[in-house]
Amino acid sequence: MAKRPKLSSTHLTDNSKLSGFAAQKPSAKEAEATPESKTDKIPQGEDRAGTRANTKGQTLRLNEDAWAQLKYMAIDQRRPAHALLVEAVNELFKKYGKPPIA
Repeated sequence: MAKRPKLSSTHLTDNSKLSGFAAQKPSAKEAEATPESKTDKIPQGEDRAGTRANTKGQTLRLNEDAWAQLKYMAIDQRRPAHALLVEAVNELFKKYGKPPIA
């Protein structure tokens, strides 16, 4: 069995490749000043079904054509596919005489 080659000392001491990354990294003070919350990325308003604390998940299996059509509709409407599915569930509730609470 062949031995693995050892790293030369130049590999261990050559930080020239890493110096560019260090220059791009924000200081600790800057990072604290602009914290990025995961909730900032979640759509707000009508498209949002609720907070994670009061929701449950449901898996929906679609054939490939239906899945693709849903994705294209989401792009056309400039809304997440999830928002379209919530809208569809609310329409289903209305159809059967239930309040649209999804």
